[in-house]
Amino acid sequence: GRVISFKAQNGYGWIECDDGSGDAYVHYSDIIGAGFRTLYPNQQVEFKLIKQKGGDLKAVRVTGKGGRELNNDKKQRRGYNDYNRRDNNLMTGRVISFKAQNGYGWIECDDGSGDAYVHYSDIIGAGFRTLYPNQQVEFKLIKQKGGDLKAVRVTGKGGRELNNDKKQRRGYNDYNRRDNNLMTGRVISFK
Repeated sequence: GRVISFKAQNGYGWIECDDGSGDAYVHYSDIIGAGFRTLYPNQQVEFKLIKQKGGDLKAVRVTGKGGRELNNDKKQRRGYNDYNRRDNNLMTGRVISFKAQNGYGWIECDDGSGDAYVHYSDIIGAGFRTLYPNQQVEFKLIKQKGGDLKAVRVTGKGGRELNNDKKQRRGYNDYNRRDNNLMTGRVISFK
């Protein structure tokens, strides 16, 4: 599809579907890429199309052509974080802590080089991006201007996209189920 508009300050926009099915809403959390996730008008993208409750279309797992990760972060495109890059090899580590409500945490590097800061925007995955204590991850390690280590492009082992969003794991957003039958039940307790 083609990006119609994207309000980076608000984190959402619209994509025109190439198949003529209409325009799809897109949220920044559904853009696959490192750093600040944004889209530009007329940018060609690929995505999975889902129907939300009420029949509205939503684009998820938004990538560049051929499924390539989007790199629309101006700071990263200009090499902002490349000046002290240790190497292009992936590092492995264990999550020490992650405060989901604040969107950041710490990863212990397996090579003993220290602990690396991690921000939710550097986690590769769909939906709500979070990490769990003792979770094993892969990432690229950079040194920030002050010399502190930072983990970017954080994935699961083998480069797998992380799917730690509890709502998505339970099918919370799966509105394209085989049937749309309503369920009934009774309340056992409510406090």
